[in-house]
Amino acid sequence: MNIIMLLIPNKLILDSFNHEKVPYTGSLEWKNFKGVPDENYFADAIISNGYQYKINRVYNFPKIVIGSYMNPYKSWKKEIKSELGSKLLLKHEQGHFDIREAFRIKILDSISSNYFHSADESENIVEHFSGIQVKTDELYDEETYHGSILEKQEIWNTKIDSMLGN
Repeated sequence: MNIIMLLIPNKLILDSFNHEKVPYTGSLEWKNFKGVPDENYFADAIISNGYQYKINRVYNFPKIVIGSYMNPYKSWKKEIKSELGSKLLLKHEQGHFDIREAFRIKILDSISSNYFHSADESENIVEHFSGIQVKTDELYDEETYHGSILEKQEIWNTKIDSMLGN
């Protein structure tokens, strides 16, 4: 008699299939933005994204499982009349998601490169890079004026591609 055993390492894997979170793919679409727009807010779109991770406190491998996601029900866009404007704004919002992914890679690389990190040290690394990611997102919006300054947006597009290793 053969027995097949399926092990699910942790709830994080199952949660990643949660319909309320869209994992990073590098290609957003407006259909991913399902939230209700705040008509009083100055921006035309908002992306809500984050990390979902689990630090392995029992075994040494893998030390961390981490993914970037967006929450479609907290992400929204206002009606945009111009097709070009819509395309440019979606590219700007994709930039926010790409920045998040670039820092996910930095977190993973930093934790994976040192075999002797404790779980608490790994948590500190996540917090450290998360803080830098938030400041980078703020600078991105500030310098591009939320994607409105096209020359600055192009500079950031190149910078973000570089951060992703493209």
